[in-house]
Amino acid sequence: MISDYIGAGRFVVEPDRVIVGTGNGVECVPRPGKTEIDGWRVDFGSRSIGVQRFEDGSILASCRGGLLLLTGEGEECREKVFADQLSYEAVPLDASRPDGHREILVAHGTSLALYRDWEPVWRYSFNEALGASVESVRIVHLFPCGDRIIVGAVDYDSGVGRVISLAKDGNPRWLSEPGPVSEVFPAGDDRFVWCLTGYGKFETHATTTDGQTLWSLDGAGLGAKKPGGSLVLITGSNESPDWDHWECRQIDADGKVEFARRARGRAPVRPYCHEDGAIYFVNYVLHIDPASSRVDYTSFFAMPQELRYQHLIGLRKQIPEYEVLVQKVRQDRDEVEVLHRIQGSYSLTEPFVIGDEVIFCDGPDIVAIGR
Repeated sequence: MISDYIGAGRFVVEPDRVIVGTGNGVECVPRPGKTEIDGWRVDFGSRSIGVQRFEDGSILASCRGGLLLLTGEGEECREKVFADQLSYEAVPLDASRPDGHREILVAHGTSLALYRDWEPVWRYSFNEALGASVESVRIVHLFPCGDRIIVGAVDYDSGVGRVISLAKDGNPRWLSEPGPVSEVFPAGDDRFVWCLTGYGKFETHATTTDGQTLWSLDGAGLGAKKPGGSLVLITGSNESPDWDHWECRQIDADGKVEFARRARGRAPVRPYCHEDGAIYFVNYVLHIDPASSRVDYTSFFAMPQELRYQHLIGLRKQIPEYEVLVQKVRQDRDEVEVLHRIQGSYSLTEPFVIGDEVIFCDGPDIVAIGR
C-alpha cells in the first residue's frame, strides 16, 4: 500500500481503509480493492508521531508541533499548537465521558499535561523525578491504570529514568528508583510491568500503582497483557548469543512462566495478543559484521526500541538494515511459526490483526499477510 507513511507511530486499520501518520500530518489510504472509498490527506506542518481513532469515528493525530482533531472524512475539527514539541503521542483519558468532555494526556518539552477540551488542567514536570539538569525526556510508555496514570520517562542523554505513578490530579504517588527503564505496560486494573535494560541491569518487575512489588524476573524485553489475563513478554538478556535471540514467554498473574518459546531476533515493538490465544510479534536480526567488534560485545548496539524513538521523532534518519521476522506463537505448539521474513528492512510499529490478516510495517510500507 503506497502512502507517505513514515514507518513509525500508530496507524488505524479499518475494514476498508488505513489512516496513517506522515512526515507532515495524516493521510487516509483506501485498502486494496476498496475503490468506493475516497482517500484524503491533511497537512499539519510537522511530523506525525501517532494516530488514534475515537469511538465516535473522529481521528486524533499527534504531530511534533501539536494536535489535530479530524472527522472520519478528514475534515478539520480542532487544532492545538504547542511551543514545545511533543515527545509522545497524546493519550485519551476518559475518551467517552458522559458529559462530552475530552481529556487528553500530552507529553511535550520536559513535562506531562492533562488537557480538557484543549485547555490545560495540570502539568507535571519530569525534572522533579529526573533532575533539574535534564533537558530532553524520552517517554517509554504512558497509559491510565486504574485510578492512576503510569508513565515511564528517561533522560534521553543518559538513558536513566523512572517509572512514575500519578494521581488523576497530576500529583505523584510513587516513583521507582532511578535506572535504565526500557519498558512499561499495563497488567491489570491496578498493576503494571516494567523492565530495566542496561548498566548491568536486565530485570522485569510487576508492581501495583502504589508501588508494591508483586514479583520480579531476570531478563527484560517488551510485553503486553493477553485478553485472558496472562502476560506476554518478548524477553532477552545482554549475554551473547541470548542477546540476539529472545524468548516469547507467557506469564501468569503471580509471575510464574506458563511456557516459553525460543524465537529468532530481538523485539523492537510490543507483541499483539489475539483473543484466540495466539501471539504475534516482530523481531530483528542484525547479522554479524566480521570487521566490527560485535562478535565480542553486542552491547555497543542500540536497543531496537531506542532506534524506533529516534526515527519517530526525526533525530536519526538512517536505520541499520535488519532481517525482519513476523512470528506467531501458540501454547499448543512447541515451534515458533515464522509467518514472514524480509531482508534489509525494519519495522517500527506494533503488528495488528484484523480478520485473517496480520498487518505490520516493512520500512515505510504497510503490509498485510495471512495469519
